[in-house]
Amino acid sequence: MATPAPTEEDFRHMRRAIELARIAAATPGASPIGCVIVRNGEVLGEGHNEVDMRHDPTAHAEIVTMRRVGQTPGSADFRGATLYLRIIRSVRRPLTG
Repeated sequence: MATPAPTEEDFRHMRRAIELARIAAATPGASPIGCVIVRNGEVLGEGHNEVDMRHDPTAHAEIVTMRRVGQTPGSADFRGATLYLRIIRSVRRPLTG
């Protein structure tokens, strides 16, 4: 089965994921990875990687975002949703230690 071509809506949500990754890149303890979860055109949640911020190896961007969505009663069902994830690899951080 062929993957459908991306729509303008897909590009819009991916741009938001990139924006979240850039915000994370400027946030101490965050990694430059952004995530947006959308269903039927509605953004259900968004977030970025918080592994080092929270000292939690499970706090990846997609997990953080799913947890945020799941905090709303009745919203833990992700059927029909699309997850947009973007990693910015060109971020340079000074070495410490």
